[in-house]
Amino acid sequence: MLIAVPGSSDLGGVLGVSTANPEALLRAIRDRFGPFRHRHVLVLSPRQLASVAREQAHVVIASDPAVRVCVLPLRHHGLTLSLIGRAVLAAELRPDGWSDPGQAVQLVHSIAARSRSLIWHPSLGSVEEPHPSLGERIVGLVPARSYFHELGSQGLVPARSGPGGPTPYGWHVAGPPSAQLQTSLNGVHLESVDLSLAGRRPYAGRRSVEITQLAPPYARPLAGPACGSCTATLVGSLCAFCGCGPAGVRQPGEASPESVEAERGVRI
Repeated sequence: MLIAVPGSSDLGGVLGVSTANPEALLRAIRDRFGPFRHRHVLVLSPRQLASVAREQAHVVIASDPAVRVCVLPLRHHGLTLSLIGRAVLAAELRPDGWSDPGQAVQLVHSIAARSRSLIWHPSLGSVEEPHPSLGERIVGLVPARSYFHELGSQGLVPARSGPGGPTPYGWHVAGPPSAQLQTSLNGVHLESVDLSLAGRRPYAGRRSVEITQLAPPYARPLAGPACGSCTATLVGSLCAFCGCGPAGVRQPGEASPESVEAERGVRI
């Protein structure tokens, strides 16, 4: 199985994909692997790039209908999603890991539910989300003042309060951290990750820095019924890659991961 993240560069075995072209995912797969050797492709997408990811998935499916693509939008930025993808790939075939693509999707949900995507803002002049107040923008002009924001939360937190979090472990940053950022983290150790982020990032200003607190999974993937179309373990009662249930029919009102499948198109 292949894991890709739009708007990010490559990280280990996770494929970074440009958001500038509908054919970017297809080209990235072919540049890396030549003719398709992965029947299942899992795209972990920041929510603001989900429509781009779906469009790119359609192009892949049109080029090879045997490929199954699951587009999974999550409330995390590209750094966190790349780290989650790397952790999931590393867990393949481990006793507490996964052995088929459906179980890998379960593991992604398990890690994503407890991980945190933060942004550090040394200034607020070009930040769109959350919309800073006039007072916050004025205070943000002071060189010694900075802010944290966690995706999925409301508002900004002064950096002097620290990033919070249940443990001081598992912290990562895109690129080498500045001395000001290290000071704002109140002694939390950051692991620098060689990763660049692009595409639409309304939560980030020109000088903002993405930070991740990566949590371990809280449960091992469950074995269960297999999809009759692509053999992946069903996630709940549906296949994350094909959208099929045990009888190949989606139940009314039943939620599922957003997915792309050759015969049915995009699941909304």
